[in-house]
Amino acid sequence: MGQVPVPVTLTNYREAVLARLGQFDVSQVHRYETEALIDTGAVQSVIPSAVADRLGLMRLRCTDAQYAMDALKMSISLR
Repeated sequence: MGQVPVPVTLTNYREAVLARLGQFDVSQVHRYETEALIDTGAVQSVIPSAVADRLGLMRLRCTDAQYAMDALKMSISLR
């Protein structure tokens, strides 16, 4: 298992679906381009709250996340 940096484009899926249905202006769909660190052994993915805010995602609940080897703990929002 390893960690691989890759370029990604994150998209607000709800807005993208509505745009495909003609119910939302495609130019208004929130997108965010960045480089992500992909952990091939991970069972979940998280994004920083600031990125979720830029994507216009709704907050459903909060939980604590911890990087491997106790490097960093933080509270995150699940959206």
